[in-house]
Amino acid sequence: MTKLEREMLNYYKRSLELYEARLEVLKKPYKKSEIQLMSAERDLVRKKIKEFKLKIGELEGTLEGS
Repeated sequence: MTKLEREMLNYYKRSLELYEARLEVLKKPYKKSEIQLMSAERDLVRKKIKEFKLKIGELEGTLEGS
């Protein structure tokens, strides 16, 4: 694994942690006027988490294959 791949892996792991923390914040109840906005953001955060987990899996697979 190259230095760049290691840095990318660390970036994805850190970003995953941040998005998971944001998802916890978005799970709190909100005012009725904010619900639609928070729901959209929560969906986006879930999508990003899924993408980061996929990227981490790919990079770790590359690491094991090397």
